[in-house]
Amino acid sequence: AGWEGYMGKGLTWLDKLQLATVTRAFLTVAFTLLLPSLIYAKAYFAPVDEMVRDADAIAVVKILDVKPAKTEEQDLRYKDMVASIELNETIKGDLSNVTSIYIPNFFPCAVVDVALGEYLVFLQRRDSVMTNSNWHLSLRAIHGDAVAWFSADKNDFSDVPLKDVRRQIEGQLRVPAHERP
Repeated sequence: AGWEGYMGKGLTWLDKLQLATVTRAFLTVAFTLLLPSLIYAKAYFAPVDEMVRDADAIAVVKILDVKPAKTEEQDLRYKDMVASIELNETIKGDLSNVTSIYIPNFFPCAVVDVALGEYLVFLQRRDSVMTNSNWHLSLRAIHGDAVAWFSADKNDFSDVPLKDVRRQIEGQLRVPAHERP
């Protein structure tokens, strides 16, 4: 057991000290090189055509309740959420047995604020739960008969009639999968 089990017999205390020093130096350099990439990681925001293509389900839902996914995260600023939903209309996929959506919130640059109300949602199945597929962009608030939809410059939203957005999505879904962008 110990060093002898891994390195063989015959290592002196000086050999062990040198090996430990080299290992510690290697880990320090590796951590120092990897840390900036972890600190500056950003969430990927998919464009609309990719959201439609990759969604397992697209639907109009009413969010009835939102709570932290884990009790121990209740007081954290960035916490995963679970939203209880009522299905109003399905555009793609099957949500007949779905009563909640899991909403991850672990990237500060992609925080998803969810209020009660009606939404056009783009969902993906991850493990055994349905989750928003593209951070806050996959939960589009509906006000009356209009959706907060992507504007031409893609950095802003404007209210677009839900029927027009539905027509755009259904048009994209009619294109054969191998021809979609």
